[in-house]
Amino acid sequence: MRRAFTLVELMITMAIVMILASIAIPQMIEHQYKAKRSELALNVRGIGDCVNAYQSSYDEILVIGPTPSATPDKKMHPWPRGTDFDLIGWSPDGDVRGVYRVDELSTETNGEPFVVRGFTDVDGDMELATFASWQSLDLDGPFNSTVGATPPNPGDLVIDHDVY
Repeated sequence: MRRAFTLVELMITMAIVMILASIAIPQMIEHQYKAKRSELALNVRGIGDCVNAYQSSYDEILVIGPTPSATPDKKMHPWPRGTDFDLIGWSPDGDVRGVYRVDELSTETNGEPFVVRGFTDVDGDMELATFASWQSLDLDGPFNSTVGATPPNPGDLVIDHDVY
């Protein structure tokens, strides 16, 4: 009758557990970064909606510089009060991981298309993850948004974008 595991059985079990952990842990970390980066998409789209409402009310685009002024990194930063984002009626529910800005697109068309950009570096690799959302060049059309891309110039073909 056998009462205990042998040393070889324990070593094989440990090796299997370590191999599984070496596969699972990096995947889990990457999914955490992806979840943290998703803040950008939600906030940029919300800002785009508020800028569109402001433009409809006042017939102008309010250009807003990078906010908060902190460099994007792994830490969350408090959202400052009294910024131009307050004028368009947008503020996050708490601290943010990204830096956000609103710019006017220079075009030859009538109207004032704009772009909202969000930047973050949640993994600390010194490469910024970006999300941009811009008003369609068809001024009656929807917003366009894409990850890691710049807004189009007039006449550019937009490929691989989300429309909301």
